[in-house]
Amino acid sequence: LREEPPPPLAAPAAAPCEGTGDPVLVLPPREEQLLSTRSESERESPPGARRSEVSPSCRASQHKGSDRQSRRVAGDKSATYSSSSGGGKKGRRRLSGVQATRDPTEPPKRSDLLAEEKVKGFVPREEWLPFSEPELQVLATVRRWLGAARFDAVPLDLLVCFVRGYAYRKDWAETVYVELSEALEWRERASADSVLDSPPADRPLFEQLYQSGPVGRDQQGHIVELMRLGRLKVSRLFKSFELDAIIKQVTYAAEAKRACNIANCGALGKRTYKTVVVIDCQGLNSDHLGKEFRVLMKKTAEVLSGHYPETMHKTYIINGPLIVRAAWNVTRHMMHPLSAAKIAILGSDWKKVFDRDGIVLDGNSLPASIGWSEAVGELPADGGAARRRGWAPPADLAALAALAEGAQG
Repeated sequence: LREEPPPPLAAPAAAPCEGTGDPVLVLPPREEQLLSTRSESERESPPGARRSEVSPSCRASQHKGSDRQSRRVAGDKSATYSSSSGGGKKGRRRLSGVQATRDPTEPPKRSDLLAEEKVKGFVPREEWLPFSEPELQVLATVRRWLGAARFDAVPLDLLVCFVRGYAYRKDWAETVYVELSEALEWRERASADSVLDSPPADRPLFEQLYQSGPVGRDQQGHIVELMRLGRLKVSRLFKSFELDAIIKQVTYAAEAKRACNIANCGALGKRTYKTVVVIDCQGLNSDHLGKEFRVLMKKTAEVLSGHYPETMHKTYIINGPLIVRAAWNVTRHMMHPLSAAKIAILGSDWKKVFDRDGIVLDGNSLPASIGWSEAVGELPADGGAARRRGWAPPADLAALAALAEGAQG
């Protein structure tokens, strides 16, 4: 679902989490810019170009570098990969070079993963469909690396999000294992499984300052979430909460959304783990251009991107002033194409688009007040058992059971 500060930009723009997690408005991290620049440079200057301007020794070095690059693009796992020097959230670095030779029976490490590549045209499997055979093969491999007990304890909705969120990668199974194992460790540290049972302190105040919550459904049954970014009171938020406390509140909202999606699956009789996000920019002001806002968006993205991948179906940014559109025109080229394709920038005529796309708001309008706490209070009283187990169609339950039996046999 990168500790150096993001580069300055005229205004915030939509940046959904990689792995197509929840969207936030955030300036693109500098390493994304460096990666984009490096990739463009490699495409524009193929190995061997402008040889008249380099020495023979440099040519030899370039030739070796091009061989390594060719192996990387081809997915050659017999070579050696090294991590880049870019800072950031531990375990979520960009990688460059070639992948290290390792024992395939041993669990991979992040340093074993291939470099991130921008893949165009990839279409993930529809969320309500059961696991495909390739997905089950990946899950069998991940189960072996993760261990049976730990694998079987993973909530079913998270399991499918991780296996489909990274299906575009050449090192699919390795990436799923690394990302999932790190997410499970984070969930233990953050007490994510019990956060709804013991809400963070001052939750009502937080929901007043940072308004978000469910407001409707789309024609496929996805929950529609409204985020009132323009009404976000950044200065007061940071005066009332420490950054760590804010992240706990963000975790609460993410788990509340999970719980609502799980209940929605039971009501619909089909799996829907994604949401439609509406970001209302009405009221944007200078507070949304300051350092505190950038820090908030960056930290929020780290939580959602790394630990809740593949959970965004579509994002509509409404009531956006011209400066948001201008910033988006710059930012979208630095984003993963799979994420950028899910974002629509709308003006004040957003209702027409909602009607066209089959989005139905509760009460046919945006409500005056919203919050995830109210939605959690309306969930079935099962002690949290449903969200700890997740939801999956019967075909997937049978396939996972067969997977376990096959491993035992």
